[in-house]
Amino acid sequence: MAIHERRLLKWEGCPNARDLGGYPTADGRETQWGRILRSDNPYDLTEAGRQSLLNSGVGTIIDVRGTGELAEYPSPFADHPTILYQHIPFVDESQPDTPEGLSMSDGYLHMLQRDRAGVAAILTAIARAPEGPVLFHCHGGKDRTGLTSALILRLAGVPTEVVDQDYALTEELMRDKDRAWVESAPTPKEREQRHRLSVSYAPKGEVMDAVIRGLEARHGSIENYVRWAGVEPEDMERLRTRLLD
Repeated sequence: MAIHERRLLKWEGCPNARDLGGYPTADGRETQWGRILRSDNPYDLTEAGRQSLLNSGVGTIIDVRGTGELAEYPSPFADHPTILYQHIPFVDESQPDTPEGLSMSDGYLHMLQRDRAGVAAILTAIARAPEGPVLFHCHGGKDRTGLTSALILRLAGVPTEVVDQDYALTEELMRDKDRAWVESAPTPKEREQRHRLSVSYAPKGEVMDAVIRGLEARHGSIENYVRWAGVEPEDMERLRTRLLD
């Protein structure tokens, strides 16, 4: 997938920061730039990177990480005077963990069923955010952020194959950071374990494709899933308007 020059936000220390604008829709429109942004954890932003984020005009940040992640890596924008910061965990930590042995796509589908309340809260917060760019993020910008992005793009009418490609961009953008994580392992055994994990859980387009098609098979459409999860119809329309109009 050719990467539009405007897509990568180039916030130093946050390699997976990007814009959901510039994607075609099935009805011939295009998602608008500077409306909804996604990223990995801004905890690692350099001072210059933080300033770049502020210069982009972000007015709302929705942090979908869990409470433990937030405690270990506090958001540098939690108390910022010009940003509405909201911590809305994607995962319901009171529920049992995802069963072992599932494929990535089946694991994602399990999360979307189990954690639907968090999904609905995140989408509603994006829909109702004040005017200006909205950023949402998890830790690596792959799983929870990838699923949220996919739902938003499909609601806006972006074709599944384009959504798959957006998800897969994470592998390219996080390659250096993932390699550094593998190489920083304290022992050869752990280095090999980290390497296997990075390969096994790489964000491939076919994974997201199976998720979208699985949701549509189970619920009839992404819109039906989102409504079932708890998002009000007017908030779904606000999401579409935010990204398209």
